[in-house]
Amino acid sequence: MQNETVQNKELSSPLIMVVDDSRTIRAITKSMLEHHQYQIVTAEDGVDALEKLDKLSPALILLDIDMPRMDGFEFASVVRNNEKLNQIPIIVITSRIVEQNRERALSLGIKKIIEKPFQEQTLIEAIKEVL
Repeated sequence: MQNETVQNKELSSPLIMVVDDSRTIRAITKSMLEHHQYQIVTAEDGVDALEKLDKLSPALILLDIDMPRMDGFEFASVVRNNEKLNQIPIIVITSRIVEQNRERALSLGIKKIIEKPFQEQTLIEAIKEVL
């Protein structure tokens, strides 16, 4: 029944998955995006996100790189190699933008990379551009 509710909500506004090991970042991002009328589901790392993707189909994934159990690169690789999930756009939000990470992200089909701390307008513009 809960999945049905999420699917019905998706019809009114896009569902965005926020994957970040920081509870604070997840809460702030969720609140910010809900203010802009997006539906949000959060995950604490790549493993948690993959479990949720078995039941949900978000329009977009916002992804941190540095996380325990499964980091953002491993998660993005799994998503890109899964026929059911590989078309979901991914935006990376990270505090570690170095050229090596940028190249790796782009090779995994990441649409955008945003540096933490980010401005609300920067994130919203990136989401609108990718969606």
